[in-house]
Order: sequence, then structure tokens, then C-alpha cells
Amino acid sequence: RRGAAAAAAEALDASSAARTPFDTVKFIARASLGVGVLGAGAGVCLATFRGHDTSLYAVTMGANYTILTAMVLGAETGVTAIRGKPSDVYSFGYGGGLAGGYLSAWWAGPGKVVPGMLLFGGGAAVARYGFELADANRKAALAGVVRPAEQPGFWQGKRTSWDAPLGEGSREDSPLLGGIKPRDLSQQGRVQR
Repeated sequence: RRGAAAAAAEALDASSAARTPFDTVKFIARASLGVGVLGAGAGVCLATFRGHDTSLYAVTMGANYTILTAMVLGAETGVTAIRGKPSDVYSFGYGGGLAGGYLSAWWAGPGKVVPGMLLFGGGAAVARYGFELADANRKAALAGVVRPAEQPGFWQGKRTSWDAPLGEGSREDSPLLGGIKPRDLSQQGRVQR
């Protein structure tokens, strides 16, 4: 399975390396508009919560999210091209730092360049790392690979109940629940986790 995953990663790197500049611009525009729609939705929720005009919040937050995403992705694409390596967490950190430094200098003055670079660069790197972890978990689940943390006995040497908190045994061991037995999910046709 490791060979198949490596082959898929190489194919993905080859396909991203074979992108034309127009494909890259199209990708950045599509991603930026998608995040802008999410920003507009966040603006509607925030305006409703605060009791303000929803259209104003939706438009301004959607535009801010779109511009920020386009700047971060554009800078990340430039950093990736300069580094000559596939896109990774470091490229997003550098791209976020460049975009954050520019936006901070534009809106808050030259004294806020370094804090803006650190904030946006760190945020972009953490976001990319989170997406990579989620994608790795999704791919592992699709491939049927069991990660070490999901193997029975990882925490206590035995398989715990599906809803036991970390550090405890199963629900019947819990002093708070007074020995209530968990349902046996395997008898109901469900897979017990």
C-alpha cells in the first residue's frame, strides 16, 4: 500500500508541476471565491448575531476573505516556484508571511509588518498542516489502513468502550455513571469502534 500511496503522491506532484499559468490563476480564483463565499456566510451570521445589516457584513467579509485568500495563494505559488519544490507547509508559511506583511503595511503602517508576517505566516502554515492531516486521515480511511493510535490497546492495553473518555477504561468502570453498561453495538449490526 505504501507503494501505491507514493505513486499517487508522485502523480499529484507531476500534475501540479504540469499546470499552465492559466490553470494556476484559475485555481487561485476558484479557491479564493470559495473562501469568499464562506466569509460572506460568516458575515451574515455575525451581522445577525450583532443585529446589523446583513448585506453589508456579507459583502465586506466576503471581499476580505477573497482578497486575503488570493494574496496568500498567489504568494505561495510564487514561493513554490522560487523554491523549486512541491507546495508544502513551508511554502504556505512563507506565502502567508508575505501577504500578511504587505497587508499589514498597507492598512496599519510599517510598524506592523513583522507582526503581520508572523500572524499570517503562522496561520497559513497551521491551516495547511491541518488540511494535510485531515487529508492523510481521509486517505488512510479510504485505503483501510489502521493508524497506530486507532489500534486496540494503544492507551490502556485493552479496547475501551466507544464513548469512554481518554484515560479511563470503559463506561462500566466510571464512578460517575455508577456501573451503567454500554450497549453492545455489534449485536445491532453496527461496527463497534
